[in-house]
Order: sequence, then C-alpha cells, then structure tokens
Amino acid sequence: MENMPFFELEFDKRAKLVDPSEWQSIEQELKDQAYTDIIVLSHGWNNDINDAKDLYNGLLKLVQAELDQYAASNRKFMAIGVLWPSKKFADKELIPGGAAGLETYPNKAEVINECKKLQEFMDSKSKLIIQDIRKALEKDAEADDISKKFKNLLESIRGTESRNEDTMPSVDLNSLNMMLTDDGFWTEANERMGNDGVQGIESESNNEDGVVPLSLWTGILGGVQNILNITTYYLMKNRSGEIGRIGLNPVIHKIKEIAPEVKIHLVGHSFGARLVSSAVMGERAGNEVVVDSLSLLQAAFSHYAFAKQFDGIQDGLFRSVLTKKLVKGPFLITHTHKDKAVGIAYAIASRIGSQVGQAIGDENDQYGGLGGNGAQKTNESLKRTLLASGEVYDFETGKVFNLNSDKYICGHSDIVKPEVAGALTSAFLT
Repeated sequence: MENMPFFELEFDKRAKLVDPSEWQSIEQELKDQAYTDIIVLSHGWNNDINDAKDLYNGLLKLVQAELDQYAASNRKFMAIGVLWPSKKFADKELIPGGAAGLETYPNKAEVINECKKLQEFMDSKSKLIIQDIRKALEKDAEADDISKKFKNLLESIRGTESRNEDTMPSVDLNSLNMMLTDDGFWTEANERMGNDGVQGIESESNNEDGVVPLSLWTGILGGVQNILNITTYYLMKNRSGEIGRIGLNPVIHKIKEIAPEVKIHLVGHSFGARLVSSAVMGERAGNEVVVDSLSLLQAAFSHYAFAKQFDGIQDGLFRSVLTKKLVKGPFLITHTHKDKAVGIAYAIASRIGSQVGQAIGDENDQYGGLGGNGAQKTNESLKRTLLASGEVYDFETGKVFNLNSDKYICGHSDIVKPEVAGALTSAFLT
C-alpha cells in the first residue's frame, strides 16, 4: 500500500492551536481524499519538537512496514502528530539513554538553569515562586527556607488539580526537608523489579550501611533537582490532560463531522497517553468522543485510572472510557518494570506526602503507574504479552489488554520497536 500522509498539529501551553493553517490542511485533505483510518499520535516528555518528530517518524515507518506485510489494500491511512510543550525531568538518569551517572553531582549553575527552564512552563503565580527559589539558591539560603518555598510552589500546582486517584498528595514540609538534606531519606541500594517495585537506584558505591539516597546525589542541590522533577511531573501531567480535553477533543469531533465513516486510532506515549485518554473523555459530560482503538505506550499516569472503586469507593478518573464504551475496538497498554522513569517518578512523588512503603511503585502501591504495571483493579483488563513482530494477537473489543513488554521494551522511551508497531497495527486492523 502507498505511504501514509503525515500532518502536524501543534498546541501551545493553553491548549490553543499554534498555527490554525495546520488544521486547515488536515481539513482539506479529509475533504479531498477518502481515508478509512486516521492515526493520531501524542508524544510525552521531550526537550524539543524534534524529539517528537523523530518518535513519530520512527514509529510510523515501522507501522507502515507492518501494514505492507498485512497487504491491507482496502484501507487508506493518514497520520496526525500532536505537538505540545512538554519538558523532561531535570535528572537525566530518569530518562532512558541519559548520560548522567550516580557519580555525577549537579552544580549550582546547572540547578539554577533548570529553574529557569521550568519557569517557561508555569502560570504567573508559580513562575513568581520559582523565581524566588532561584534567588534563594543563588544566595545559598538555608534548607528550611528552600523547603518552605518549594512547599508553596507544589501547593500552587496542587490547587489547580481536580480530585482523583492521580492527584498530588498533600505536601509534607518534613518530607521536603528530608529530600533536601537526605536525613532519613535513604533506601535500599538496588532497584528491584517485579512485585518488589522500585525501591532505589543501582549503584556500586554504597555507603557502609549498603544504601544510597533515592535523590541520586548527596547534598541540597541533589534534593532540589529531585523536587524540580516532582514539579515537572505534576505540571506536565496537568498540561497533558488540558490539551487533550480542550485542544484535541474538539479536533476529533471535527474529523468525525467531515468524515463520519473514518476509523480513528489514538496512540499516546508517556504523558501523551494521558493526553489522548483525556481527549476521549472531553472537557465535560456530553463532550466524549468514540474512537476505534486506544493504545497507551508506557503511560505516565495512575494504574488505577480506569479502575472500578480502586479504594473501595471511588472510580478511576478515566473509568467512563470503559463504562460508556468510548473505545469501539482494542484498548492496549504496554507496561514493564524496566520503565524506571514511570516507576521512579511515582516513588519520589509518594515521598512528598510522607508516604513510605516497602514496595513503592508496584501493583499494590497507590502511586503505581500504568507504564509499570498496566491497568489495575480494572475488571475489563486481560493479561497478555507483547509479541514478536509477525505473531498474531487475539484482540477483542471492549477489553483492556495489559501487554507485558519486559522482553522488548527496556526503558521508558524504548518504544520504536517492530514489536510495538506490530501490536498497534493489529489493533488498527481488528
């Protein structure tokens, strides 16, 4: 089959289209050509747009190869790549392929520079607070003073959240102090996978007690960088949801108006998985949109997001995606405990509310992630395995397929794989 056309759709941090002509080009293409299928992709955390474009280009090439193998001549695909302003964690060790090692200590200039970068992603109130933090670092302020400023910053972000299973916990000042000084903030020296969850970081340079700090570096600067990571995590979580609900959802509605018979497939990586899930839900009841498949690749949000009464009372935030049957075809979730970024992000996030456990980030932890564990407490979910390219899936409609990806996905961003493309293509053609 012929190569699929690709279009970009860029949103700003307020979920507005950066260039309306991008949508106009898509609209005209839909009117001029009779497509059977549209793939909409969303990236997760990135340093720049080129990262996202590389992801889309690599993954779509593999999908195209799979489609050619299936010889689906009766199907005509186009693809849309969503671009949105997102930021990686400051700590490269939390990003697969990052160059930083445990022996690398951040210096003050590096941490202050991360503060400046983060300001670009904040509203006016939070921006003023982080400017205050930056000034305190420049003056070598006491840890207690920095902790109080960070508490104000995190609470300002928390105040914008809706209450759900993925909400930031109440910020505990003592926990922030521990993160800055490392006092009492120690964990086992190894990272355990499987049911043990993420408990620490691999290191050969343990102290006499056999432990290393979860903050990766000793000293206040290491703690500051980890709290910046927490801030980044919740900012990007909130933003991805907003762009999905307010930005992408209306676009999908317009596509369905122009081409009501077209099949729509949403694919999201990392926070992009939250973005596409939010797009299905819409801003409010009545704004939902039905799609033909939904694929969440190493999703960086709660493993209870689709759960029924995850705490015995509340449903997950995205539960109605299932109860309202908003996904007509297969619903895929790749997950692996090799995904350090999702596991560690949740492990650290749990610490700010003084939540301490022996198995942080595993299937039983409140702060476990979809990318680590798959959908939990979700009756519709089935346990499956990501298969080798060319193998056949038994995907059903109305079910959530937790695809254990330990064999093929070795890190959070390690998704441009023939095996991932094979699963996606099978979902598209089911």
